Amino acid sequence: MINSYSNYINNTDNLNSNKNTQINNNISSKQHFKQNKEINSNLVNDKSQAVDKVLGYGVDKDGFFTSDFNEAAGLPKDYKIYVNWIKDLDQTLTTIKLGSQALYDYVDWAKELGHFYKENLQNFDKFGANFNKEQIERELNITLRDNFTKNDVLQELFMSKGLKMKEAKSTLYGKINGFDNNIKQKDMSEFYAFMQKNQLKDANKIEKSSFKNIVSDTWMGIDREKSKLQTYVSYAVSFHLDSSLVQKAKDFESEFDNLMQEDLTLDEFKTKYLDFKQRHDEFVKEFETAMGDNLLVKPIDESFKPIQGESKNKETYKDDNTRNELVKKLLQTKFSTSEELELLFGMKFSNDDDTGEFVKFLSQNTRPKIIDIKA
Repeated sequence: MINSYSNYINNTDNLNSNKNTQINNNISSKQHFKQNKEINSNLVNDKSQAVDKVLGYGVDKDGFFTSDFNEAAGLPKDYKIYVNWIKDLDQTLTTIKLGSQALYDYVDWAKELGHFYKENLQNFDKFGANFNKEQIERELNITLRDNFTKNDVLQELFMSKGLKMKEAKSTLYGKINGFDNNIKQKDMSEFYAFMQKNQLKDANKIEKSSFKNIVSDTWMGIDREKSKLQTYVSYAVSFHLDSSLVQKAKDFESEFDNLMQEDLTLDEFKTKYLDFKQRHDEFVKEFETAMGDNLLVKPIDESFKPIQGESKNKETYKDDNTRNELVKKLLQTKFSTSEELELLFGMKFSNDDDTGEFVKFLSQNTRPKIIDIKA
């Protein structure tokens, strides 16, 4: 009888143990399924699920690139790249003329993001795990919101670096603004010194003029000269100068724009620019004569030679800042609403601030590299 009761107790314990094990296994299985489901929701969709194609890569129903983009870029599967972000960047930098020229003829975005990931993020990344927020902010000098994804980190860091591509074919405008990775820094410094030395004559000497230079003083070279050409046209029209002078001003502006579209090296551009400047200087003499008393400052007698001296204040060319100023101008014009900026950077921008918060955001995430120029 005792043996029977003992066997009963043992059998009951075994049943309960097996039941508990089964329950634990079921719970573990559900948790594992939930974890897998969460992980899978953060993984890029397979290229077989593409419903569209953009820039040569598949796009899923939610507007993200499919796995063929990640494969080409060498990005892990837990990166989902938002298609509209890449489309807008491509249009802004290669197609749309926002008061200037395109920076690149062509960009393979998968390659460029792949290069960028390997150089900047791969060492911090562990597949399936979130980035360490404090480490990323400290070591990469970016600011992240509390809830962020790996895509947010990639996009924000990519934008803050100034969009200088590794392999993309830059236009002449891209070259002279420092966006060509194949041009040595020494050559860029020499070019900016050349432009500083050979500036077009400034028309901003008109009394009571409401016109302002549209390009900030911190911008170097081409955009500064472009704004001067625009100013000559504005003044000639506003002060009702002879129609031939108005047309000359417009022709010089158009010629400069066409020059920027040619496929030239920096040295080839210098040669053509000097010829352009010589002819434009002659036009300026006609312009100043026609303006007469409207000139606030009379032309200086070129026979007068000022005393030469060496300034203790050495001018510097801030390479990354110059590029980022250009990118700010392009993106401010392209992305005009807070919703678009939020998609790009994962943080709120108010509509009534006219992108001021955006400029502040970019400027706080810039680490300029300063190189001395001796003009």
